[in-house]
Amino acid sequence: MKEPTSVVKSATDALGGIGEIAVASHFARAGYFVSKPLAEQAPYDLIVDDGKALHRIQVKTTKPKRGALCVPISRVNRKHVDYVACYDAENDETYVVSVADIKAKTYHYIRVGTAKNNQSKGVNRLVPLLKALAGKRGPPSW
Repeated sequence: MKEPTSVVKSATDALGGIGEIAVASHFARAGYFVSKPLAEQAPYDLIVDDGKALHRIQVKTTKPKRGALCVPISRVNRKHVDYVACYDAENDETYVVSVADIKAKTYHYIRVGTAKNNQSKGVNRLVPLLKALAGKRGPPSW
């Protein structure tokens, strides 16, 4: 008898799937319609409908290290993605940034804690999605 093969290719794939579900849930709880492309080859993971436009979202899942989320963006297709949603798997928070605001080529850092040196200049600090959209429904103010 053949050994069953794992549906999940790796722990990284599993964590990515968890992040996609969590981000979709965060958007849905905020009152947005969320769709998932049928093709895995799509350059984005989710489509978010705010009632006025469709937004293509690439989801990245990570955990904070030294008070910041390190978001790998080298494989984000900026021509076909509008926003990157970073899911903080440790704190169950979603941070959304427009690809137009990402200047880095390999990693984008989001400060979620206070820097040890209290530096605030040049720091990417974002409000978690559900807090930013609390009581609102409409065009995202990411």
